[in-house]
Amino acid sequence: MSWYKFTAGSTGLATLEITSHQGMTDSMLFVYDSGENALGCDDDSAGGTRPKLTLSVSQGTTYYVALASWGNTSSGNASLQISLGANTPSAPQNVSVLSGNETLVVNWNSPSFSGTSAITGYTATAFTDLASNVSVSQCSAGGSATSCRITGLVNNTEYFVSVVANNTSGTGNSSGRISGIPAFIRVPNSPTGVSVTTGVSLLQVSWPAVDTANIEPVIDYTATAFNSGGSVISSCTTTQTNCLITSLTSGTTYQVSVTARNTLGSSAPSDRVSGMAGYPPNWTPSDPYYVNGTLWGLNGRYGVSAPGAWTKTRGSNFSGCCRN
Repeated sequence: MSWYKFTAGSTGLATLEITSHQGMTDSMLFVYDSGENALGCDDDSAGGTRPKLTLSVSQGTTYYVALASWGNTSSGNASLQISLGANTPSAPQNVSVLSGNETLVVNWNSPSFSGTSAITGYTATAFTDLASNVSVSQCSAGGSATSCRITGLVNNTEYFVSVVANNTSGTGNSSGRISGIPAFIRVPNSPTGVSVTTGVSLLQVSWPAVDTANIEPVIDYTATAFNSGGSVISSCTTTQTNCLITSLTSGTTYQVSVTARNTLGSSAPSDRVSGMAGYPPNWTPSDPYYVNGTLWGLNGRYGVSAPGAWTKTRGSNFSGCCRN
């Protein structure tokens, strides 16, 4: 067994690797602190029978490294390489930009390596070309963020954007620059292809997602039911592409339209489609039935249209007429 020592020149991650061993069948590495406490060991992580390990080191601290042949069955010459890794984060990943009015919304994924401490924030910077080191504008975000908005840009002008992550040791590597062109962005287009499906005292409304190419994303959709006089009766809001409009009167036909909303406002309503709030299918005397939000049970002693056929099982007083 051979012993070595090294003193870390800075705080960070140190990688110790046997890059070659001649005349040795197998080799192992052991690392200890000055108190003879084991900090790590490895056998074959460098490939083949060569060891490699990575550990956190502190500036000015001395570490002791033991190199041994496995089982003391061989001897020879070995080369030990010690390198100090980066303290700061690697570059943010999958950077993209979205155009807005005099703005670029920058999105990214976290770096594959955060450095020797947690990421404390991100900075996205807009440059006028791929090579310039002079920034035009930038935005900052917290350590858990994945986007920020660069403002103060000129519409229809191309910019090149990069993102860096920061930790307590400093600023990490910059992502590659990608281009983006701010432009006046309108509210979303009106939804198309709206359809309704009948439910008991409700309508299920569905539509395809609005195309958001080169515009800010849709925040949510709102589907609204109107009566024959054009008054709003009920609505539902969702981030999905369907929702249920409830509290409708069974047997009544409604006109339904959908709007999409982003940060600039709401679209014009879609074309209206009609749908009738339905009755329960295949009624049996034990089936519950909702009318105006009230649960009713069918009394088996009477026919569906007979007087007294409905008895209230829960809710407020009955209003509206069912099947007479």
